[in-house]
Amino acid sequence: MGDRDGHVTFFAGNSDGTLKTGERIAASAGVIKTSNSSPVITDWNEDGLFDLLLGSESASEGIRVYLNNGSKTAFKFTNYTKLQANGSDIGLGRCQIEVVDLNGDGKKDLIAGHIGGDFKYYKNIGTNSSPAFNNPTLLEKTDGSPIKAGLDTRGTLVDWNEDGVLDLVWSEYVTDSKLYLYLGEKGSSVQKGIRISKSSNIKSMTLFRNRIALSLEKPFMQSITVVVTSALGRTHTLSNSVKVDAQHFLFECENAQFSPGVYIVQIMLQSGEQFYGKVVLQGNRQINN
Repeated sequence: MGDRDGHVTFFAGNSDGTLKTGERIAASAGVIKTSNSSPVITDWNEDGLFDLLLGSESASEGIRVYLNNGSKTAFKFTNYTKLQANGSDIGLGRCQIEVVDLNGDGKKDLIAGHIGGDFKYYKNIGTNSSPAFNNPTLLEKTDGSPIKAGLDTRGTLVDWNEDGVLDLVWSEYVTDSKLYLYLGEKGSSVQKGIRISKSSNIKSMTLFRNRIALSLEKPFMQSITVVVTSALGRTHTLSNSVKVDAQHFLFECENAQFSPGVYIVQIMLQSGEQFYGKVVLQGNRQINN
């Protein structure tokens, strides 16, 4: 986890889903510190060990790469190098990065949201174990216009609808309380944009190991489908519901055993209207909405 002070903190997980006390990650030169740290964990050089990439608030600090020279269970980071594009350090203010194979060529690419309000796409022209980049292009809609916000884009790429193509879920710093979902299309970075409101109609959600209880602020007579998505992007569609009344529903999911963690719950009405909410499953029983 990054923070405002620029540290990177590691919270080891326990078997019951709780977390141990956090420890600040250090490198050869001491405890890692930048400004508004935005970390990504990935095997950057394909040696079987997790490495650390770090974006920050300052464009002059660039995107740092800390290679892991330790082991899988005892990481030990070297001092950093800076990522370059076309022979120069990548300098982006308030930089948040994603490492993903966007074009499907089997090599990791770099996507960066930043203070400029767009998403820069750095295609990997090197190898998977030694990435290299030229100048970036922008993530665009299929009409050729860039995905553009007012300030500070933040996003993640995941196969949201499980069609085999990466999609983009993003927001911005000066927010209107919305998330934006752009569905990916084969051969293109994105297909279409959907603005997602905060869950104004979700009164409460309770997630159990294999079912979800849902209570709505106002009644709906039309049919409802619920999609539960884990933090890793795994989805479960729940349409086998017991309708208690027009505001209360119980969805059974016989084939899913939800593990402790964070889940996004998507409610889709027959009319096409959608609502989203977040729920945290702690252990086997305690639920936070």
